[in-house]
Amino acid sequence: MAKSSRLEKFRNYCDQMLNFERTAYGRAYAVVMALLVLIICANFVIETYPISSQLYDWLRLSDRLISVIFLFDYLLRWWVKRFDWRYPFTPMAIVDLVSILPLFFSGMHWQFVRVLRIFRILRLLRMFKDKGAFFGQITELRLRILKILFTLFCLLFVSSGLMYEVEQDTFPNFFDAFYFSIVTLTTVGYGDVVPLSLEGKFIAILMIVSGVLLIPWQLMGLARILVGDIHKRDVECPKCGFNIHDIDAKHCKVCGELLPKEDARG
Repeated sequence: MAKSSRLEKFRNYCDQMLNFERTAYGRAYAVVMALLVLIICANFVIETYPISSQLYDWLRLSDRLISVIFLFDYLLRWWVKRFDWRYPFTPMAIVDLVSILPLFFSGMHWQFVRVLRIFRILRLLRMFKDKGAFFGQITELRLRILKILFTLFCLLFVSSGLMYEVEQDTFPNFFDAFYFSIVTLTTVGYGDVVPLSLEGKFIAILMIVSGVLLIPWQLMGLARILVGDIHKRDVECPKCGFNIHDIDAKHCKVCGELLPKEDARG
């Protein structure tokens, strides 16, 4: 019983850490994982330029090491869920799985393996699920704005990476592909560079359609928050930390704790 109790306590500890609860270790873990994602994505971008073989080897080594950490993170999250068979089919679990698959094919030079590396940027979406990942120092409105900007950046990054992989003759490096993605997504369409292959044209179509669907959807969520903020105040509950309350609220709607009088009065 004692051993089982310690195991459950450790499981709860890991669950809080992985879900950015209001704990120092959870926030630190979130920052470390975000930095690793940025490093591994930067590695991909750097590799699209002419570099020395020594630098290339260092980039590939760091890529493998970070992928091992991602694998540990994936297994830990599944263990916290008690290896529920449904967990691998959740959106973020699929993103996590895609991000570690290149580890098992690192010795192969298949194009689909390189393509999978592009989607690792999506791991950062977990940071925008709540304010806990930002140390509680951000409002719901700002979180929504950051999520919109990051969604746009992810769309540009993934589209650029895909376009580079299938159109390397037209886009010899990541920046050229990124330039094309921005011009296409903003519908400016200078026409100075265009995809020549069927795959490249298909990616351009997906890019435009994704922008048309994703951005308005995010903006609608932002509009709902703006309308709701008219009747809300940003008052942090001293007990649970919830900070979105009605203007005339005297008690926290989550835990019932009495709100600070000076804030409750407005």
